[in-house]
Amino acid sequence: MEAGSQVNVRMTVEAPQPGMLPENIPLNLVYEDRDVWVVDKPVGLVVHPGAGNRSHTLQNALLGMDPSLESIREPASSIAR
Repeated sequence: MEAGSQVNVRMTVEAPQPGMLPENIPLNLVYEDRDVWVVDKPVGLVVHPGAGNRSHTLQNALLGMDPSLESIREPASSIAR
């Protein structure tokens, strides 16, 4: 570039995504009690939303089974590093 050149930049900003949405995705619960669900996760089912997979995930399916799971937050001190 030469001194005095102009540069034009165009940016597209994606609208923020809403919170995690429950979806009616059938899951095979192998075991269930008050504290634990054991799921036979189907091959190919993405675990949680990420780049390229914003929906139809295990997390969406679990919220579809019990929307109150949305309120669960893992304390930062318990996250494996």
